[in-house]
Amino acid sequence: MSETEPAPSSLLSPAAIRFLTISIIVMTILIILGVGALFYGIKTKLGTTDIQAPIQLEMHIKLAADEMISAYQYAEDGLLLQIDDNTGIRRIVHIDGEGRLTRTLNVN
Repeated sequence: MSETEPAPSSLLSPAAIRFLTISIIVMTILIILGVGALFYGIKTKLGTTDIQAPIQLEMHIKLAADEMISAYQYAEDGLLLQIDDNTGIRRIVHIDGEGRLTRTLNVN
């Protein structure tokens, strides 16, 4: 009684090796395309800037003989100036984007 037993299926059968080879080739192509897309995206992102031009104002501010502008800061809607004098009085002045004086704050 010789019964023929089916041969055990091997993990590395020719069909499995063919499938692995094809999947390795496909994954390699996808990795190369992904890296290329990454470099293209970085290149186009570096080519465009979202930085706005600085505010350019031209105006005249009259200061007393003992006053000086001690600090300034750009704001979204204009420019802030700090004006000090010798007596310790401090003014903070806001100038809008069109060069108009909009607010003055006196600090003692």
